Amino acid sequence: MNLKSISILLLLFHCFLFAAHAQSEAWPKVVDTDKGKIVIYQPQPESLNGDQLRARAAFSVTTDKKSDPVFGALWANARVSIDRDKRIVHLLEATITDVRFPKNTDSSQYKVCKQTVEQEVPKWKLSMSLDALLTSIEQENGSSAGDLNTDVPEIIYRSTPTMLVLLDGSPKTSAIENSHYKRIVNTPFFLIQDSLNGNYYLYGGGKWFMTASLDKGWKTYTKIDDEMRKMQQTVDDEQKKNQAEDQPGDSSAVVSEDITPEIEVRTAPAELITSKGALQFAPIKGTQLLYATNTDNDIFQYIPEQSYYLLVSGRWYASASMQSGWKYVASDKLPKDFSQIPEGSDKDVVLSSVAGTKVAQEAVMDAQVPQTAAVNRKDATCTVTYDGTPNFAAIQGTKLYYATNTSSSVIKEGETFYVCQNAVWFTGTTPGGPWAVATSVPAEVQKIPSSSPVYNVKYVYVYQSTPEVVYVGYTPGYTGCYIMGPTVVYGTGYYYPGWYGTYYYPRPVTYGFSVHYNPWTGWSCGYSVGYGRPNSWISVSVYGGHGGWWGPAYRPPYYYRPPYGGYYGPRGGPGYGRYPAGYRTAPPRSNNIYNNHQRGVYTPQRDRSIANNASNRVPDNVRKDGGKAAGGGMENNVFTDKGGNVYRNNRSNWEQHDGKDWQSVKPSSADKAGAGRPSMENMNRDQINRDRGEMRTNNFNNYNSMNRGGGGGGMQRMPSRPAGGGMGGGRR
Repeated sequence: MNLKSISILLLLFHCFLFAAHAQSEAWPKVVDTDKGKIVIYQPQPESLNGDQLRARAAFSVTTDKKSDPVFGALWANARVSIDRDKRIVHLLEATITDVRFPKNTDSSQYKVCKQTVEQEVPKWKLSMSLDALLTSIEQENGSSAGDLNTDVPEIIYRSTPTMLVLLDGSPKTSAIENSHYKRIVNTPFFLIQDSLNGNYYLYGGGKWFMTASLDKGWKTYTKIDDEMRKMQQTVDDEQKKNQAEDQPGDSSAVVSEDITPEIEVRTAPAELITSKGALQFAPIKGTQLLYATNTDNDIFQYIPEQSYYLLVSGRWYASASMQSGWKYVASDKLPKDFSQIPEGSDKDVVLSSVAGTKVAQEAVMDAQVPQTAAVNRKDATCTVTYDGTPNFAAIQGTKLYYATNTSSSVIKEGETFYVCQNAVWFTGTTPGGPWAVATSVPAEVQKIPSSSPVYNVKYVYVYQSTPEVVYVGYTPGYTGCYIMGPTVVYGTGYYYPGWYGTYYYPRPVTYGFSVHYNPWTGWSCGYSVGYGRPNSWISVSVYGGHGGWWGPAYRPPYYYRPPYGGYYGPRGGPGYGRYPAGYRTAPPRSNNIYNNHQRGVYTPQRDRSIANNASNRVPDNVRKDGGKAAGGGMENNVFTDKGGNVYRNNRSNWEQHDGKDWQSVKPSSADKAGAGRPSMENMNRDQINRDRGEMRTNNFNNYNSMNRGGGGGGMQRMPSRPAGGGMGGGRR
């Protein structure tokens, strides 16, 4: 390698380590310097292990107007900081591990060049689209959770407006000070009982309902007394406050509909399925499937079997009748027609739950990508409160114990205690602290079975630490998204009874809240009073924040508060489920638990250990904007294989660069994946995956804009690829 080649390499590495820092995710990136122009094509991720990413990228360097571009390939390892809200992957502390050109280079000269580059790498930051990562990463899918429960919950089908009121077991009451009413504490609904006559009263959206027996006989009730009026005012004020926090400026969120639903109360796992009148169906083109058009639920009919299929919390159930007889069906045992639902059709939303589809594979990959943060060891704090003396129970199959009488996830190993709070691990020598940020967690945590109510903590990780900072992360398993075989599901399927004492601490649930999946925001819940417009008629106290669970949103423990016995607090914090906004709720302001402004926890945008690092300065010879998207019709169509060979798709066939020019690759030789050359199938796959990543990124931006008040355009369809096969559809 001559000095000119070394100069080219140094320019290239400067560009590669900075080009993606620009907010635009368009590829390729172009950087013009005083020594030449460098074009970097979209990186091809190879593996993601916790917060460690390995990727390769094709590049070209042009030193002057008279010279032809020099093409090559490079490899880099980096620690990643991932922002799932903005779907951006920041690459930090990158190290170049290999650089290859079409022709052999002198190993001793290359070693000197590599050492020089490694000294420059820590000065730069990279970023890429999370969707580009999901669609292009080459590692195998992660292992299934394996032992999740597939028992069928009670499925209640109604064709008229109906509300499902869930209780966590039999009613648990708490006396309201200076009142003959008692609050039912083990439900998120505002439900009280009159101790004088035993009647139950449910309030929401300006209406009261009354019954003498929880399981039947509910009727609207208008003869309310002064005390009930005071309760109503307090609940209404609280509801409006929470709605304003979730959708500031959206007055429609607090307007009730004139709907009087039937009330169904259950004390065990159940799911309500509703339609507007008798089910009506429409065909799905290219399949023998019909889908129900007058419901917000995912209901199908498979014509050859004359059977119904229903998707609930990512799990499929089938029956010959909507009223009974439901049985679990594994996602890889569905009729083949489900995998043929076109992307872009009205029911492509279910493809993430159909084994073998590209959408399902991307969802499984997404379930393995962590949200990361840096925790300042001096500033981060943790508080654990017990209902009485700490009480611990054994975790089956492990040497660990968990605390039963607290809303916090406290784990005991020997004489050491750990608590996982807001996706950060702390440790102490007593069950009440003091607590310090943990730099490691017991290996036994990974053995916690899904039958345990603290199962989700195994998805919170400690990656590495310095004397000042601990780098942590959590995958969607912490918030209830689990890989089950070839698809993802919500919840473990197990029922975990809550803790009842002076306080009530609920546990995670799987069913009862119309949980559904979105490819960008994950799982969210909704509430239904039948089919129709969004409504807020019922008071549901399901708040984002700290502590226990109810549905996919965190739910804090029940606190007593005069005069009506309590609320589900504290206030603040993003999350679904604060109020029912119809069956499908609006997107949350944040999916990132670390964005709850915890003391000492820094997300990528406010990581002090990164922001204050002087080595992140921009060099004088590199554009301050980190490069620009290539113009003049330049396509993002250049790739490198694992052998370092460089290829491009010219829309009619594949070509390989031989060090001087592009040469057509014959399908017969390319299909023989030997001598470091990829098969045509692999190259086509890489091109399709790159297209999908671009489509998903654009669709996420449009979705985000439309749902957060920014207007936005329509969703994209996958562009065709003459040499790589077409992908139809693309609406999400």
